[in-house]
Amino acid sequence: RETDISRDDESIVKISGLTDDISVVEESIIDCLKNIIIPEGVTSIENAKSDEMGADLFKDIEDTVSITLYDVNKIPDEAFASKKYNGGDTINDIVPSSLQSVSFMKDIVEFGETPFANSKNIAGVGFYGEGDSSGASDSNPYFWSSNGIIYSYNGLDSDGKENITIEECLPSRGSSGGNTTVDPENDADLSRVNGIKDKAFMNCDSIKSVDLSSSENLREISKQCFYDADNLSEVILPANCDSILEEAFTVQIGNNTAPENYIDVYVPDIEVYINASAFDYNKNATLHSYNDSAAEKYAKDHSNVDFKPLTDRVKATYIDFDGKVIAEFTLNAGDYPDEPSTEPQRTGFTFTGWSPKVGKIYTNTTYVAQYSDDSKTSGSTSTSGSSSSGSGSSTGSGSSSGSGSSSSGSSSNSTNKSSSSSSANKSSSASSTNNRPVVISGAPTPVVQPGSANSSASGGAASSSPSGSNVTTGNTNVVSTAPGLSNNGKMSATVNGSSDNYVIKLTETAEADECAKQALSAAFGSLDNIRYMPFDISLYDSTGTQKISPVPEGVTVSVTMPIPDSLQVYGGNNKVASTVGGTLESIKPRFTVIDGVPCMNFTVSHLSPYVIYVDTANLTASGTLDATPKTGDPIHPKWFLCIGLTAISIFLFLKRDKDTLRAA
Repeated sequence: RETDISRDDESIVKISGLTDDISVVEESIIDCLKNIIIPEGVTSIENAKSDEMGADLFKDIEDTVSITLYDVNKIPDEAFASKKYNGGDTINDIVPSSLQSVSFMKDIVEFGETPFANSKNIAGVGFYGEGDSSGASDSNPYFWSSNGIIYSYNGLDSDGKENITIEECLPSRGSSGGNTTVDPENDADLSRVNGIKDKAFMNCDSIKSVDLSSSENLREISKQCFYDADNLSEVILPANCDSILEEAFTVQIGNNTAPENYIDVYVPDIEVYINASAFDYNKNATLHSYNDSAAEKYAKDHSNVDFKPLTDRVKATYIDFDGKVIAEFTLNAGDYPDEPSTEPQRTGFTFTGWSPKVGKIYTNTTYVAQYSDDSKTSGSTSTSGSSSSGSGSSTGSGSSSGSGSSSSGSSSNSTNKSSSSSSANKSSSASSTNNRPVVISGAPTPVVQPGSANSSASGGAASSSPSGSNVTTGNTNVVSTAPGLSNNGKMSATVNGSSDNYVIKLTETAEADECAKQALSAAFGSLDNIRYMPFDISLYDSTGTQKISPVPEGVTVSVTMPIPDSLQVYGGNNKVASTVGGTLESIKPRFTVIDGVPCMNFTVSHLSPYVIYVDTANLTASGTLDATPKTGDPIHPKWFLCIGLTAISIFLFLKRDKDTLRAA
């Protein structure tokens, strides 16, 4: 301001903190900086920079109070985050900005990761251009903010349930906006939530308790979900939540010392996957769950986590013939479980009941729907499980066959009371993603009569038996909790040499991880050039509760599975091996592409720890995959060379014959 500017009483205003008077014009300039307006015509702030050094436009802002955006419809990651550090370099050393409100006047179609991270003074975010929620979709969700929590809705899923995600909890929740407790009483929208975005509650230091028990459709606690929430002392998970991902409850280390955080996490699900890093540096964490649960095993394997038992509870799971979960109920051990309110339906079949028979249960129990085939006209009854001709017995798979309306033999049903061994296996010391249990495959495989060739598939994995043999295959389901596989729908298995029904489980276990490290280290000397994914293959009865070990003589298992996400780039260079006893026993895989997903097929004769690995120091030219579903073998350039040489040979041979005829 030049010193000779004239002033009068009407054009002079006092600004707090300044020692001199300023004009109305100057005040307007300051107001524009305090209350920023991004006008119509500016549609993106993705690449906006505030100076020649490339600093992001809205980060590190100190004096701005409000921002209004008229035409921007995409919010970048950490767009309005406070990133100015005061001395140290941890989250706790960040200086909060003065930003109090942000208003979006355009319909938002994309919400980045934690746009308001560390903005602890922001009291509200307005989504004024959203319009009606009825048109919400994956490409254009409906956003809203309530009590300091930002939600999104993107329509209904295939089962008619709402897809509602917690996008971000504002760091001001519990201080300048909303209650210190996040629960159904203060936050009615929680009951509709089925997803939480990564880092959603990161550094929300004013929140003391989060009760998610009403979020019945929430299955996963996301990566870094409650990372460094300094004063969070209690989190209650819903009954169906079965995954706690990387660093979900990790605390930030400051000056090489972890803070004395005390947190109680209540885990109702017995078979929950907890990532090894979920409670890193959290020295005073306590898991509350049931005896013999995965949470108890996790606490035993991690010295910084304590365990306190809840009243013994068990889970009853009802699945259909194709492995799809129909219903799940959690109840007290020793009680009768509820049954699904409606009977399952299957075209061409009549539902006949559950196997095993529903009764009191004392451990986790899986019930499989049983059906009779409406097309049978000979008077015999055949279910969708395994078949036993003329025996008249009813086994755990619920199959029976006999003459007339009744079986000619005795019938027995037994309730399996043994605990599923997978609960202990779902705690792991390895980093992983995408670990929700998925039950897939399981289409019934026809029984082959003597004298016919069997070439059948269960979900895409084919097996064959010689003509004239009496080898049959039953109905095999696959349950996968192995990490790093984002296309589990392409997974299948066939149990060769048996007509019984089975469940194959692929799990991530500490034993598999340790065996893989030992075997690969012994084979290669170092893991520096090795990329690998360890897992365990186990065989269970048709209910998925009784583990079968050892595998019956003459029985093998063919597995088709996607190449692990992190290894797909190496194509046919992926190798499969057994690692039992820390020894690498190679298995030759076959490769194919199923619906655009790179997959591999291999057959094993014993079930134990396995590993898929790539030696990045010894990659070959044959690392490409064949999308042709006939053989699945890699296409190697040598075949093109052979075909070319053969064609040239034929051409030269024919040309020589013609020259000989002319000479004669």
